[in-house]
Amino acid sequence: MREPSEGTCPQHGTKAESNEGAYTMYHGTSLSAARQILRFGFRPSKLGKLGKGVYLTCNFRKAAFHADVPNRQGQAVILQLRVRIGKAVKTDQLCHPLRMKWHQAGYDSAWIPANPLTLESEEHCIWDPRRITVLSIMIPPFMQPPTEPDK
Repeated sequence: MREPSEGTCPQHGTKAESNEGAYTMYHGTSLSAARQILRFGFRPSKLGKLGKGVYLTCNFRKAAFHADVPNRQGQAVILQLRVRIGKAVKTDQLCHPLRMKWHQAGYDSAWIPANPLTLESEEHCIWDPRRITVLSIMIPPFMQPPTEPDK
């Protein structure tokens, strides 16, 4: 499987995937959780760096890491998503005044940029799960069976 190209994030200066302000993002999880997401939709997390919401990333490798978190039950998968971020706020400081209350201030999503000093990649928090559409379910490259050589 070819790894999807990086840089489809709105904050990285690339153009939107559609005229609706939708972007390609990823979410790493287990196959059983992915099935629940397909059936019932995303359930927002209660806690996280940006408070309540659905946590996503534009970084395929970060999603692959989260898909294979130790002790996760079952097959690791990555959901490729179409996300309408709406009105977004960048929270690039630990003490940003909207870091945990961006939705109350009228934003649909918040994001933390990548930090090369801590090696953390960006992450996005989407308040309303209805802004997220699953495009495909992918098996991370490190989980795929090896291919047989041509004879």
